[in-house]
Amino acid sequence: MELKPHAPVYNPPMIGDRRGTFVWLIACWALLGAAGCAYQFFWSTFPVTNVDEPPGPQRVVLIGDFVSGLGALYALCSVGLLLAGLIRLRRTRGWAGAWAGAAAVGLTFEAMIATGVGVPWVSPAYSGPAVLDWVYLAESAGFLIVGATLVWVLGCATHADARGAPAGSNVRP
Repeated sequence: MELKPHAPVYNPPMIGDRRGTFVWLIACWALLGAAGCAYQFFWSTFPVTNVDEPPGPQRVVLIGDFVSGLGALYALCSVGLLLAGLIRLRRTRGWAGAWAGAAAVGLTFEAMIATGVGVPWVSPAYSGPAVLDWVYLAESAGFLIVGATLVWVLGCATHADARGAPAGSNVRP
């Protein structure tokens, strides 16, 4: 009996296929989260000149108001992404737990943004130079890392399920 070397075949995800649709949803979620955090950091670079108004030019304030209004919709979409991933991976021998863990980290980032954890507190009567919110840059990178992890879990689960191998197994049939 001759053993043939296993040659992995990469099939890029397409829009019509389920895995491709999830990859696009994950990418949109991660990029929107990273862009929102980067925008929050950008907003923190403006000096506070008037106590009654937010810092920065009026167009920056309007964009911030629009993005804040979409925050609740974004949070609902992320919960939907978590549930859709669990449904998609329910038959893949253990990968649903990895998906839930990575998605929970993503939801934690969203909770940190909503509650302002790590953001320096500024007095309502403060007027002066900008107070940079460096935590938003770390959260922006975190969204990208969690998005890449979710895509990796989805790819590994799909590949393991197609081979019939147990979760986390590197044994090739």
